[in-house]
Amino acid sequence: MNSTLASGGYHNLDTQFWSSTESSSDKAYVVTLGAMSSSDYVGNYYAVSKGQNYHVCAIKQF
Repeated sequence: MNSTLASGGYHNLDTQFWSSTESSSDKAYVVTLGAMSSSDYVGNYYAVSKGQNYHVCAIKQF
């Protein structure tokens, strides 16, 4: 995933991004695309409140 995003010009991969999947009416999943610290693993995902701020990145051109 990281190499695909980087080839499209997106280089700030060490962060979490919103996924398109909800876990409940007030939570959605975020996914880690780059290791932010020694405890983060690329591909980890977890549910967070929809009121929080995370990055978004279009994966497919519409």
